[in-house]
Amino acid sequence: MKKIKVAIPLVKNSGWLGGYNYIVNLLEALEQIPKPKIEILIFTSKEIKNQLSTKFPKFKFIDISVFTGIGFLYGFTRFIGKYFGSYIFHELFLRFFGISVLAYSSPLSRMNLVATICWIPDFQHIYLEEFFSKGEICKRNKFFKKYIYNSTVTLVSSNSAKNDLKKFSPRNIGNARVLKFVSCQSLMSKILSFAEIKQKYDLPNLYFHLPNQFWQHKNHKLVAKSVASLNKRNIRINIICTGKTYDYRNPKFFDEFLIFLKKLNVYDQFRILGVIPYEEMISLMYYSTAVINPSFFEGWSTTVEESKTLNKKILLSKIPVHIEQNPNKGKYFSSFSYIELADEMEKCLKNHSNEIAQPRDESLFTNNKIRISDFANKFEDIVLEAENLKHQRSIFSFFL
Repeated sequence: MKKIKVAIPLVKNSGWLGGYNYIVNLLEALEQIPKPKIEILIFTSKEIKNQLSTKFPKFKFIDISVFTGIGFLYGFTRFIGKYFGSYIFHELFLRFFGISVLAYSSPLSRMNLVATICWIPDFQHIYLEEFFSKGEICKRNKFFKKYIYNSTVTLVSSNSAKNDLKKFSPRNIGNARVLKFVSCQSLMSKILSFAEIKQKYDLPNLYFHLPNQFWQHKNHKLVAKSVASLNKRNIRINIICTGKTYDYRNPKFFDEFLIFLKKLNVYDQFRILGVIPYEEMISLMYYSTAVINPSFFEGWSTTVEESKTLNKKILLSKIPVHIEQNPNKGKYFSSFSYIELADEMEKCLKNHSNEIAQPRDESLFTNNKIRISDFANKFEDIVLEAENLKHQRSIFSFFL
């Protein structure tokens, strides 16, 4: 049986590294399938191709740098689609490569020569309007409607997000499919020794890890209030923060957060490391007393999935998607109650062993490998379904 060719664009956007990491994580999962039913083609830059092609030998990486012939045609047909409202030429370009399905990109033309799987991470702008400008809300609504109305399959990462999509566009819920992200990178990544990671970042022996980007909806201020509350109980703790410190929606947020820490007299209890290499970040998580995710909203939390893979204790806000993710070692608190979070942090300290954990035993992760396999197989099933739907809808189906 001839394998279906699937194209996935891969770019590294400094404003949102989550999208890049998501695709790399998906490739990690697909790499584990012994007999794949689909063939993956990654359209990316020369730099990313050089970085990943040896890591993922099963997949074909295509350099779309503007100075290559393929890159010029790729960019030119995308340019025409963007500015003239029709991606017909880009669709024909993809068909020239024998591509049947385009995943994690925008919809193409009405010809349906290439099926499209468009991913919507979450609908937070509907619930947290105060964190978005009116222009940004209108832009997101228009963007999401375009995806939902014109894609072959609209992909979301949780049943919670699917319910939100149903409210947003009830007539198109039939095209929605759920693909629950599983953290593969945390399983495959090397765990550094605690001595090594402690020396590099001058870590205390006990600390909580807050690995969220510094975006308003991630709710960092609640953690600061909890630390201040614990100080009043004569319990002094340390928070290690990783993640990007810039929020394009509110560029002043990070500086305001630092001022907030000083007002609460907890500034010296927060270590903000920013974006660090993944194996160092996951090592920090592994050796932490517990991970914290206080977010007001998530589509499907990567940090929760990483904690599940590492079998880590995690304190997380009681929002629908976190409840759906259901980590074995999870403890919930209200995203509006710093007292509840402080209480859970105090319990963690009382129950925590002072013995430094050793690098993990890989035999403990058999269950995660099953979860990863299910994740990869589910993606394959969605691709095959999209291909079948394309044939049903296309007026040119006799050519395919």
